[in-house]
Amino acid sequence: MVTLADVTRELDAWIDGHWDSELTARDWWKALADARWTAPALAVDVGGRGWSREWGSAVRARLAERGVLGPPDGIGLALAAPTIAQAGSAQQRARFIPAILAGEAAWCQLFSEPDAGSDLASLRTTAQPDGDGWVVSGTKVWTSFAQYADWGMLLARTSSGTTKHRGISWFALPMDQPGVEVRPIREMTGESFFNEVFLDGARIPGDCLVGPVDDGWRVAMTTLAEERAGIGSDMSRAMYAVPGERAGHLDQRVGTLLAAPFVDAMVAVDQGTVAALVSLARQLERHHEPPVRAALTQLWMAVECHRIAAAVSGAAGEPGAANLAKLRLADLYRRARDVGSLVLGPLGTLVDASQPGGDLVQRITLFGPALSIAGGTDQIQRNLVAERVLGLPRDA
Repeated sequence: MVTLADVTRELDAWIDGHWDSELTARDWWKALADARWTAPALAVDVGGRGWSREWGSAVRARLAERGVLGPPDGIGLALAAPTIAQAGSAQQRARFIPAILAGEAAWCQLFSEPDAGSDLASLRTTAQPDGDGWVVSGTKVWTSFAQYADWGMLLARTSSGTTKHRGISWFALPMDQPGVEVRPIREMTGESFFNEVFLDGARIPGDCLVGPVDDGWRVAMTTLAEERAGIGSDMSRAMYAVPGERAGHLDQRVGTLLAAPFVDAMVAVDQGTVAALVSLARQLERHHEPPVRAALTQLWMAVECHRIAAAVSGAAGEPGAANLAKLRLADLYRRARDVGSLVLGPLGTLVDASQPGGDLVQRITLFGPALSIAGGTDQIQRNLVAERVLGLPRDA
């Protein structure tokens, strides 16, 4: 029987034989994909190994421990590939998934709208049949990395006069075309990873409809389950390169990319964060104060509970597991914010990396609210658990 220790030895041997800091991201990602290390949790017939989410996370963690460039992070690998693997045709799986695994194609998620966030089924973007394809009009918002995307996972209304959930279809939208305008949104963190996307006569080929027409809500449930499980089970981490041609990372040396993260992982909340806060409390001579000691201990316990639960719960398909994982992670960031603010006191109001503790607490404070919204608000997650797991009546 193969064990996780066996997997680690196999991966280490493979890295020893293939890693070279002079390789380009394009070549390294292709090698990862060819060896099926990119997404081990995907089925074998679509380029994975058919392993559990836990083993897939262990592979990613080991790549990080070895100091090599990890898989091509992004919406494509996290959401588009598993959705197309489950709901797409054989032709669509063969067309889209290999390019995602090799980092050649970047994706974004065109779900939320200005008036349809938590109530996603109220979306107004339309896709009208036109010849052998579709014409799309509408507005999407909070679309991560849309400025780099080659393809968008689009939910659009294709029928009226039915229940609002039944008249929606799931499309793969080509982003590089007239009729698609992307406007970055500057966030309070100072970054611009979110975007507005305006669709005005954009075209979708007929073979880019994933799943049956008007049945996109069912397909979207797969996407959302993967999103919630991914948000909940994977701690925030460094992102060193963006897949696809637009970001300009594919032909850069992996050694160069590893030297300067594109997205800094210091906003993570894990045991390293707890250790940093303990060190900060010692530096400020507050580690003897009972409230500070109690708060740090409780944060350590919360991080450990989240880690263990994520490892044990495994697949996103378990009822309520993805919702609970996402709720736990959002709560972790709130706890870390409060503990860090308690330790820092008035210094917590300064965003200055030269201050004690750098700007770790401030970045967690600014970034944390996003986790209570992304992938469905905390309130939506609790309603889903109440109704679908506990069998309670729908919220009036």
